[in-house]
Amino acid sequence: MSLCGHCRKLLSSAAAAALRTTVGSGRRSAVRVFSRQFGLLPDSIRAMAEKRKDFSEERILGYTPEEVFKVVSDVDSYKLFLPWCKDSMYLQRSPRKSMAKLVVGFHPLRESYTAAVLTDPPFSMRTISTDGRLFTHLENLWQFKRGPDTDSGPTCIVGFWVRFEFRSLLYAQVGSFFFEEVARTMSQAFEGRCEHLYGPDHLKTSGTSLQQLRNRLRLARTHRGRPCGSSS
Repeated sequence: MSLCGHCRKLLSSAAAAALRTTVGSGRRSAVRVFSRQFGLLPDSIRAMAEKRKDFSEERILGYTPEEVFKVVSDVDSYKLFLPWCKDSMYLQRSPRKSMAKLVVGFHPLRESYTAAVLTDPPFSMRTISTDGRLFTHLENLWQFKRGPDTDSGPTCIVGFWVRFEFRSLLYAQVGSFFFEEVARTMSQAFEGRCEHLYGPDHLKTSGTSLQQLRNRLRLARTHRGRPCGSSS
């Protein structure tokens, strides 16, 4: 569901009012406040809300997989460039499995949680958390593959997938209005961090279009799939 900025502000204000009633009143009161604000019955909210949200996308960046992996795996620095990340740190770090703590917030919700960080440098990184107050499950996966080389430099195919599973229908209803925005902001913020550390993405300055890169990639995959000795 796509909402205009004015609607988002109204929903955010109503959600904040609903969440404030949970103190000493319980979740049902919050749902009633939320439903009165919009003339919705709890059953309507329940029908609209989905506890589980998924988002995925693929991008081609003008950096090496090693460079992009280094940015994504630097959890300690998330608080410096992710707009919704209030704090981030590694609690324990090892080459393959680490533990990290993050504090995230997007009005009116705020969450602190620990996550297992599973890495396979420089190919992938997966984080999994099950101890949040807002989420029963929070998981995301980054994958990094070498893309086709260009005259201006190497490229990296970045795959990103994230899943939120909210603990309650109320949290799901409120969070759904921010979910896609937060997910898209993540990949854009990491791309901006790469530019900050390594300089401009050469694909943006060389004139090479993403369609040209996709065509090269498709051709390379086709050739790899052909039996030895086959003609073009």
